[in-house]
Amino acid sequence: MSSLPIEKAPRTVEAQENPTKSENPTGSEPTRQKWYEWFAPTDTPAERRLILKLDGLIIVFVFLAYWAKVLDSSATSTAYVSGMKEDLKLYGNQLNYLQTVYMVGFITMQIPLTLLVSCHLKFIAWRYGFADCFS
Repeated sequence: MSSLPIEKAPRTVEAQENPTKSENPTGSEPTRQKWYEWFAPTDTPAERRLILKLDGLIIVFVFLAYWAKVLDSSATSTAYVSGMKEDLKLYGNQLNYLQTVYMVGFITMQIPLTLLVSCHLKFIAWRYGFADCFS
């Protein structure tokens, strides 16, 4: 199901039975897959459809996550103009400091949270809860 480079592709049955016979008829080194080739030559049509569906799902999720981040950032600026400045007594560069702290926290937690989500799938449900609570 995964897309393997050509040099890591599974050996054919014929090559497994006769290890002295070369898989490459020209005798040269196997060529590497180009960076722009989306699928491995060994992928079946079903695997290619699955890869496209997963890629589409990931692209939609990343777009929505980035859109939510931009909305959060712009909401802070809008609230500042609409009276938050007086309510919170923010003067001078304090809004810039607030936005900098937000971005530093956002950037520094990306890698640990990505590792946590990839290791523990149960965390995904908690992640949606955190997103609802803090946004």
